[in-house]
Amino acid sequence: MRAEREDWLKKMLKIDKTNTTAFPGGNCVQYDQQTLINFRGFNSKDISNFIEVYPYDISNNGRFNLPLLEVIIVDYDSNGKLISHAMNTIVLGNNALNWNDLCNVEPQFDQINVQPGEAYLYGLNSIFVIRGPPTIMGDKIVGMNDYWEYSIKNNVPTFIKTNPDIKLIMQRGK
Repeated sequence: MRAEREDWLKKMLKIDKTNTTAFPGGNCVQYDQQTLINFRGFNSKDISNFIEVYPYDISNNGRFNLPLLEVIIVDYDSNGKLISHAMNTIVLGNNALNWNDLCNVEPQFDQINVQPGEAYLYGLNSIFVIRGPPTIMGDKIVGMNDYWEYSIKNNVPTFIKTNPDIKLIMQRGK
């Protein structure tokens, strides 16, 4: 099952052209968010929030209908300087909280299954935060939220926490 989902993701990334877009300064957040727009899709209110930040191309909003999520990676370089990176992930396995069920996507290069220590996924002393689009928190619908987090030390991811206020489906239906 995962292999089939992975193959489909690869095919959709080949069709999507975000990786060929020239964003000013090559900003990783712009690649990440354009990919979210194209794959997941957003309603008009959320799209207007994205466009306030940058004039994203919304012509393919939700084209691929795949539930990609945003990843924010925070790390410190060898000099103690804070560095961060944005990319995407998708749950291809059955349990959203299991690292091995995630498929990390570097949207700048259409690289999938990125593991700690590869590409821009820093793996020495990182926090890996998975964020998603509007969700239900209590009785309110809210914007992009942290869903769950991992700590990555010496290229080994360890689950830290999930946001208890957000209702998520953690397992794929059988």
